[in-house]
Amino acid sequence: MQNRRPYHWLAGLAILWLLLGGCGMAASATHPSTPTAAAPTTTPRLPVPDPASVPPEPILTRIFRVLAADLGVEVANLTLRESQAVEWSDTGLGCPDPATTYLQVITPGYRLIFADAANQTYLIHTNLDAAPILLCTDGQPRVLGEPDTGLPSEPGADDGLTLEPELDEAAPAALVERARQALAQQLGVPLDQVVFVSSVAQDWSDSALGCPSPEGLYLQVITPGYRLTFQHGQATYDLHVARDGNRLIRCINGQPQSLSE
Repeated sequence: MQNRRPYHWLAGLAILWLLLGGCGMAASATHPSTPTAAAPTTTPRLPVPDPASVPPEPILTRIFRVLAADLGVEVANLTLRESQAVEWSDTGLGCPDPATTYLQVITPGYRLIFADAANQTYLIHTNLDAAPILLCTDGQPRVLGEPDTGLPSEPGADDGLTLEPELDEAAPAALVERARQALAQQLGVPLDQVVFVSSVAQDWSDSALGCPSPEGLYLQVITPGYRLTFQHGQATYDLHVARDGNRLIRCINGQPQSLSE
């Protein structure tokens, strides 16, 4: 019995070694948790407006100045709140005057909303050239830059005008284009700078078309025709034309100037 005692401590060491080995394996099997990577953050960006929705800088500057002059405020007191490129269904630019006849052609342009220092907003409709510039209030247009707003127009443009009943009939597109070309040629400016504004059918009291020359002899008969309004820059021009297109005149200080070819 005494000979077996030396082996007791060996058996104890073996059991201890097994226990320590098992704990080591368990420890090696346990992996530390991997920290979750934080989601990358991005700096918020304001939407960049489409350049096509904003008028070119010279056009936008002119609209600012014309509106400021009309309101009697400084340009710095106006802010552009909204700008949208649109295609108007006719030359009424989306804000037609019921008493005016417009050319039925697609007219590209802009719809702009301005605000003043008091947060009062103003809706502006215009074509690509900002001629005309319409202040649209409750669906009623007012042309900014016309003579009644204090901006210059052609001297004597309305002299000799015969006030006849206005008829609800638009001038043919070909006649309007011919008049536009003739006016551009006389002014010596590029055709694309002369903008058609409106057409009013009219019965002139005689063949002078509402602008007689003191030396002229005219047939005293009702002569159907049109009064065509064009704009170049800030000046407006009224042309008188017979319905058949045989006579086209521009009235300057009450004197007719023929534009007929």
